[in-house]
Amino acid sequence: MPLKALTEDFPVPWGEVIEAVLIRKFKLPETPNEGQLALIWLRTQAWEIALYWLIKWEWRGAQWNLPVPYKTAQACKAKGRFLQQIFRLCERCHTFQDAVPEVSIPYRHAAYWFGMVYWESVLNEISTTFYTTELKSKDRTKKALLSARTNECRALANSSIPFKENPNLEAINKLMLIAIRLADLSPSFNEEYWQPFLKAYQEETKSMFGKNTKAWFLKMENFTLYWAEGRGARLPRPRILSMLFAKTKGTIFKALLRKGSSLLRKSA
Repeated sequence: MPLKALTEDFPVPWGEVIEAVLIRKFKLPETPNEGQLALIWLRTQAWEIALYWLIKWEWRGAQWNLPVPYKTAQACKAKGRFLQQIFRLCERCHTFQDAVPEVSIPYRHAAYWFGMVYWESVLNEISTTFYTTELKSKDRTKKALLSARTNECRALANSSIPFKENPNLEAINKLMLIAIRLADLSPSFNEEYWQPFLKAYQEETKSMFGKNTKAWFLKMENFTLYWAEGRGARLPRPRILSMLFAKTKGTIFKALLRKGSSLLRKSA
């Protein structure tokens, strides 16, 4: 679906921002190996599909179908709800930012704030693909990742920002800081915006790591991508390559292929 058709009639400047995040290119911090490239593609696609869910719920309505297969869309629905709550927080926190004067907001519209939060989230997940090797084996398991994510949810519920020391998450940290302050100041904000955000955060975590949920993990010792359900099973290398080179309209995917295709050709 052409981007103009996807975002036509969106309120200004939301159409502009949605188009920008769907076509924005990013520079990978280093050349990915085959498994990392596949994992990056899976993660960025999940965020793109979450954005489609947001478009459906906020602008297009129930009759609009996401431009991806049904099962793929359903697998990212919880992330879509999480993104929708981020969208609602951006709008509300931008409107009432004057209630927290100690926090400077450089975004002239909630849409631009949302766009930055979206891309910080995407880039943060891409960056973790490269530093996974720094973790001990026991910290790279599904259980360890679930524990880390659960701790993030718990910290936010206790009015603490678990990623405040990360300089690459400026827009996210400002959003969390103002949202926490507004939740303390306003019972209605807490009930209508902050608690739904926390619930969506928890539900997305469950969708990613539930015992019956399929999830992707990268075994860094030999750079093999695993499709995990329970113990998981190795994803055959030919299937990785066929998946990566399949025809797709995903603009993020095409950007990744331009970056990684030469490496894949060398390793094929």
